[in-house]
Amino acid sequence: MGQPDSQRSDCLTCPVRPISLFAELTLDELGKLKMQLTTRHLDQGMALYHEGDPADAAYTLIQGVIKLSMSLPDGQEQIVRLLRPGDLFGVEGLVDSHYHHSATPLGDDVAVCQLDLKELSELTQERERIRKALIRRWARNISHAERRLVELRNLKANRRLWKFLEEWCAEDPEGWTYFPLSRQHVADYLGLTVETVSRLFADWKRRGNVLEQKQHIRLKGPDPNV
Repeated sequence: MGQPDSQRSDCLTCPVRPISLFAELTLDELGKLKMQLTTRHLDQGMALYHEGDPADAAYTLIQGVIKLSMSLPDGQEQIVRLLRPGDLFGVEGLVDSHYHHSATPLGDDVAVCQLDLKELSELTQERERIRKALIRRWARNISHAERRLVELRNLKANRRLWKFLEEWCAEDPEGWTYFPLSRQHVADYLGLTVETVSRLFADWKRRGNVLEQKQHIRLKGPDPNV
């Protein structure tokens, strides 16, 4: 692991609390929370943990983007998830002793809240709402993985890429959305070649369907593939 800056977290003022695991708790319950929560600021490209490392903490992404990746037998990397603020990860440590993926920050200003897995396990036993919230997140991740597998097998490259961009920009469809992903990151995640991704981006930018500036992206008009 790297050695990012750390500081004690304050759930009451956390910007992602309404969409985090602790959204299930009242302000009074948060104030009585005994868990040791630590905010860690990460440097771009410095892995928070590697696939196979002993799992001792789970994390909530507070700011930025993180990729979860696995190593393939041929030594290449497969991105399995792209995390955004509010996402919980590393929770496989509740049922296994090692992390299943490597977690690496993309772009600048990435921050996470670190949760001790032993304390999180105890909390899920004490508070049914937290346990149910954790199960819902697990189920949502499985559903997303299944849907992505179907898309990888059935959607052509142009539809696959545009659908991904629409989902990425869904929270602010009329404005600029933070997008620190390289063409290679997108290709690895969608199971495409970097040449295909670059060609489609170039075509859509030329036609005005995609705008990019300073690690931000904006979509214009309807699906260009229709």
